[in-house]
Amino acid sequence: LEGGLDDAIINVNQDAIYDLDGTDDYISLAAFQTQHRGTFSYAMWVNMDDWTPSGDEMFFGTNNGTDQDAIAGYTDSGGNIKFSYVSNGTGKSAHTASNPGLGNGTWNHLAFTMSGTSTGAMKIYINGVEQTLDGTHDGAFAGNKALWTSADEVFVGAYDNAGTASSFLEGKIADVRLYTAVLTAAEIQVLASRINVDTALGPGTGSLYGYWPIAGTRIDITDNSVNS
Repeated sequence: LEGGLDDAIINVNQDAIYDLDGTDDYISLAAFQTQHRGTFSYAMWVNMDDWTPSGDEMFFGTNNGTDQDAIAGYTDSGGNIKFSYVSNGTGKSAHTASNPGLGNGTWNHLAFTMSGTSTGAMKIYINGVEQTLDGTHDGAFAGNKALWTSADEVFVGAYDNAGTASSFLEGKIADVRLYTAVLTAAEIQVLASRINVDTALGPGTGSLYGYWPIAGTRIDITDNSVNS
């Protein structure tokens, strides 16, 4: 698949892709306790069977079970893309102002960034383009990220609610990355140009904390970063 898509040029070279069934499939990563206390960015390619599902479907997420610490990137039944974060009971969300109109069965690149060392600003990018946020859910986090203590793992394709998976995604996810930095729009556009781009391209590998290809000549769900 090649072609123009907003500010990003999509050149998808896909081989084996893990297909999540929306019932009980997910990938467990790690807790990322230290990383969630500072600046960070999640990025990934997603191909959903239905971008307006009957209920919330998770790209990634975790909750320690008491809503004390939680993070999630997901879509709701209205097709809105959402990013939520809670630290020590104080939370904030960033929601797209409207349904971005993503086509069912199509690949789209999503990125979620969090700035700041204590408070922070949350942003959502779709296919390399920063999204306008809902005026109420504007991503202006006013708590203290340093108080994050959850040891529950982040799930990809589901929500980890104190070890119990829920809100399963039906579709495909590939090229999942976690950076310990706030990616710029230009850096995100590089990631949005191709699935599994070379890790030397775009953001420096120094801030690439975790990298799970999931797609390739074989389905690889291991961490391919230098931190693995």
